[in-house]
Amino acid sequence: LGGLGPSSDDVGGTAALEARARSLLASSIRTLGGGGEGGVGAGGGGGGTARLVYFAACSSGIADGAIESASSLIAARTLSKLGRSDLAWDFLRTLFGAQGKGGFVPRYAYLNRTERAAGAGGEEGTLAEGAGWERFAGPYPGPRLFEEAPRGRVPRSSCRGPDCEVGVWSSNAIAAMPFHATYVLEAFYLSNQTIEDVTALQGLYPKLWDWHTYLHGRIVAKCPGSGNGGVAFPCLPVRHPWETVAPLTSELWKSSLDDISAVIAKEGWTPGFEVPEAVKLSFDYPGDEEYEAALYLSRCLSEHGDKAEVTGKQSSHDDFRSPCPFSMMDVGFTAALSRSDKDLIQIIRILADKNRISRHSQEVEETAQTRADRSARMLSALWDEGSGTFLNRRFEFVPGDKSSGKERFYVSNNTTLVDLPLGTNFLGLWDRVGNTTRAGRTSSHLLRRKGKHAFDCGEYPLWSEGGCEEEASSREVLPSLNHLVSRGLGRNGAAGSERYLHTSTVNLVCGRPNADYSSDVVSPECIDDDRRFAVAFDAATALPLVDVGSNRSSCDAESPLVAAIVLDALVPDKPFRYESEPPISSSSVVFLIAAEMAVAFGVGLVCLVLSLNLMRRASADEEGDAFVRAMQEEREAEELLVHPPAADEVGEEEGTDRQRSSDGDGSSLGAWSLEMISSIPMKLWGGRQSHQQSQLD
Repeated sequence: LGGLGPSSDDVGGTAALEARARSLLASSIRTLGGGGEGGVGAGGGGGGTARLVYFAACSSGIADGAIESASSLIAARTLSKLGRSDLAWDFLRTLFGAQGKGGFVPRYAYLNRTERAAGAGGEEGTLAEGAGWERFAGPYPGPRLFEEAPRGRVPRSSCRGPDCEVGVWSSNAIAAMPFHATYVLEAFYLSNQTIEDVTALQGLYPKLWDWHTYLHGRIVAKCPGSGNGGVAFPCLPVRHPWETVAPLTSELWKSSLDDISAVIAKEGWTPGFEVPEAVKLSFDYPGDEEYEAALYLSRCLSEHGDKAEVTGKQSSHDDFRSPCPFSMMDVGFTAALSRSDKDLIQIIRILADKNRISRHSQEVEETAQTRADRSARMLSALWDEGSGTFLNRRFEFVPGDKSSGKERFYVSNNTTLVDLPLGTNFLGLWDRVGNTTRAGRTSSHLLRRKGKHAFDCGEYPLWSEGGCEEEASSREVLPSLNHLVSRGLGRNGAAGSERYLHTSTVNLVCGRPNADYSSDVVSPECIDDDRRFAVAFDAATALPLVDVGSNRSSCDAESPLVAAIVLDALVPDKPFRYESEPPISSSSVVFLIAAEMAVAFGVGLVCLVLSLNLMRRASADEEGDAFVRAMQEEREAEELLVHPPAADEVGEEEGTDRQRSSDGDGSSLGAWSLEMISSIPMKLWGGRQSHQQSQLD
């Protein structure tokens, strides 16, 4: 890990911050399993002595073995930029080790290693390291919450039996946000692009293709707009708040989970277990009622899997049917898919230019482009002209007809616009927006101080909820959201806004005023407080959202993810380009052509010689056979003159049962027939003539 040490002098008072961030990031690199290579992390099986390298979301060990998808992707990008692309690829391979057999990629993956005492036989071993089979891993959902895996979502590398040294499981009811192709591509761009880097990219490509195939297989062709007269459009609904980046404390969920709360009250449902303090003390714990709604929804998805479907005709569009009473068109999820579809096409081109994969058929290229066009239309459909930004849409469900005796389900033929000033609305810029007017209007909200969607409300952006003049229950500044929005601003040409968000995030974590320091002004040093690497800050006070007296500081106050984000902001990106490999050099082409022609000429010459030799031998054999036949015929004729055959022998030679004949005066030729007598001179003459001709030849 020597490559992660401090690399810059004290420029702008950030050297100490950078050194601490590098140290925290290095401490989050964990390994699990034996010292062998391969296994899950390299795309192999789940058992044996595989050594997995993963990114720990918590600096302490309370959540070891739990992997969060977006955190691992951001850490991989930063490590590649710091010259440790080997670790970045390890993170990504381990993350995809939890990919479902149908291509599904979970938000959370769980790893553990067990040991069995000598002579234990088939008994299960004791947990040696990693995530135990519990309902929670620190403040995060644990593997036991997702015990029943829907079909197609069981990890390809799953291993849960007593013979498994390394076990792998996943949040099989909760999908990850599809950032993967984008971060894999950027990790490659930021690496040194060695042979190993190209090989790693090649190994991840089929996994990405399967992930996108799964996602596009879930797309609903006709999602309803607002009201029965709304225009239908394709969409990919999220089915749980955990499938978005919005924390559970967001205003987005206070009304969106009302339907679930009503179902819980009607059924009298309870989780059946206590939520641990590590979860309740987390900054994004919304309260018992809202959190129970999230638990109920995860249980419903685990039990019913992918049974949501489109059925029947009603009004001008199809009805949307779901076994669970929640679905939402999320701006961030849709934008992530739209961007990743384009970046997957670029990965295909890079591997083809590097001669790692053959040029795909026209059908594959058309499929990839069709997907990219469809997801771009999905994102465009979430634009709201009135507010000048991208907004979520929530499905309005009513109970379905149970008269058929089938499983219960909920039906929706209408969606409601979620017109809230949320910081996650800016994720519509994650993909490059084709309409520059839309991109400009969206980004302009960052500089507005008045109005419902104004976000220039305080010293440090980006507030989780805008509307500076409105009251809000809670407003946070999330470094992770700042990172995502700043990347999107850069893609849409707002380089100044991108730098502003980067600098503001660093200043916030550093604990210094958010001022524009020039080279002539010595910026103040950072506050020496480990809690400054917090996952969330109070928007009004700019203080970490950490209860000093609680035990949540290990995850909320000292986050390796925030360390990776700070380093990503401090270390500039390389230009995003790559060198194409020529198909083959011209000299190599000439040499190969000459070699192929020489081989072909040699093969042809050998075939010609063999053919002539065979023809000559065949002619000689034919002449010899003719001479032997002539000699045999001559001997037979001479023997006939000297030793005439008996009557019964003549009959046998001719193969016919001829009747002996005699003339009228009783004279007879004995055993000689007229036919045989007449043939003797011809045989003698023919045989001698052939013999003489052979001697002349």
